[in-house]
Amino acid sequence: MFCSKCGKEIMDEAVICPNCGCATNNYQATNTAQNTTSIYSEDYPIIKNFADVAKNIKTLGIIAAVLMLGIGLIFSIIIWITTSKVKIPEITTTNPNEIAEFESAKRNYNLGKALAILPVAALCLCFSIGIFIGMFMAL
Repeated sequence: MFCSKCGKEIMDEAVICPNCGCATNNYQATNTAQNTTSIYSEDYPIIKNFADVAKNIKTLGIIAAVLMLGIGLIFSIIIWITTSKVKIPEITTTNPNEIAEFESAKRNYNLGKALAILPVAALCLCFSIGIFIGMFMAL
């Protein structure tokens, strides 16, 4: 059956919609048959508390993921701006020591750029894995 208020599919035996809390047609039958005034069990306060905590944890997880991604993007932009200003010079020396030092500096420069971008890539990968894990856990 489907909830008359939110339209979500719910179990045929449901007395209330677990999504929005709207009473179903079963509520009237249950309430009349049992002659009770409450549709909630004694476990409802525990369930409600757990639902509130779970919602807060979900919100914190989203905030953490957004902050991590945002910080990673900020560092990526800073690295991009910094490295775009550095120009690898053209050298004309024939001195082997100077050439070796220049080649070492160029390797360090390229390695530094690669290592600086690596955490951003790892952060994006972790974020993507987290989303997939979250999606599968929610099922």
